Amino acid sequence: MSTHDFTALPYADGEFDVVCYDPPYIPQGGTGYSALDEFRNRFGLLQRNEDGLLGTIMAGASEAARVTHPDGVLCVKAMDFVNGGRFRDWTYRIHAHLIELGMVLHDEVIHNAGSGPGGHNIEAAKRARRCHSKLLVFTWSHR
Repeated sequence: MSTHDFTALPYADGEFDVVCYDPPYIPQGGTGYSALDEFRNRFGLLQRNEDGLLGTIMAGASEAARVTHPDGVLCVKAMDFVNGGRFRDWTYRIHAHLIELGMVLHDEVIHNAGSGPGGHNIEAAKRARRCHSKLLVFTWSHR
């Protein structure tokens, strides 16, 4: 099996009827040095911060859209999370990015992953616990 940079795919425009894009996200509780380094090494990411990772995810979304046939479907896994005490609304940002490219949200499937992050070390809840991800289903707007 060969691997490719998901921000520069070696395929023609509109080559696939269905494209599924599961971008890399910072692992839960992954702000520690070793967790982030392992994460970067696993996905071949050079970014040292979250903004760089978001840029890479958006570039990958653009490539996934590019190789999706005009009558095809693009499925994108997306999730929101809290990191460094700040809410990250990456689902909305990915959705907005693909809309800017000319796609429309066709459907949304929510996957509940269980009871969510956190546990015994939470003294005062400041936000709702995130225990789900979404599969965003896009088509091209010409339909």
